[in-house]
Amino acid sequence: MNMKTQAYGGELSVRTEQGAKRRFISVDADSLDLASYTFLKNLGLKLSGKLGGSFEMTGDAGKGRFVIKNLASRELKIKGFPVPDLDFEQGWIEGEIKGDRFTIKKLELDGKELKVRVSGDLVMRERGTLNLAVKLKPSERLVQEQAALLSLLKNRDAEGYYLFSLGGTLAEPMPRL
Repeated sequence: MNMKTQAYGGELSVRTEQGAKRRFISVDADSLDLASYTFLKNLGLKLSGKLGGSFEMTGDAGKGRFVIKNLASRELKIKGFPVPDLDFEQGWIEGEIKGDRFTIKKLELDGKELKVRVSGDLVMRERGTLNLAVKLKPSERLVQEQAALLSLLKNRDAEGYYLFSLGGTLAEPMPRL
């Protein structure tokens, strides 16, 4: 089956094959508007930006790369704590799936106020585990504005990134400072 359609303000192309010896799916996205994606709205996320990229999966293994332009988050809360409104000019994620494990090879978000780098893996099931390495490089303004929070992060690398890891489960993530 091949399908190409207009979706979420952009274009989506899906190709799939299913037979006795092969199960395959390929998704190509171009300029999808994150703000119009109902699933994100239902999660209470106020995100905007344009998403494009591709994902291919054969059997239980796959890989993909997506680019996000002009990503913005508003009124975000993590575990009840407010996160400052953030704007990223660009971002990308590159990853692989094997079985129920998603490995993030590279997740990068670049903005004037914050740069984010994430790598690691997570198990995608109800009690799935997280093992992510996170690097944050805030602007001087954000360092001053978020001094109390950043004082919890003791590790910094030579490039000025604050380092921590995120473990636990998908339902209950636990930062390791």
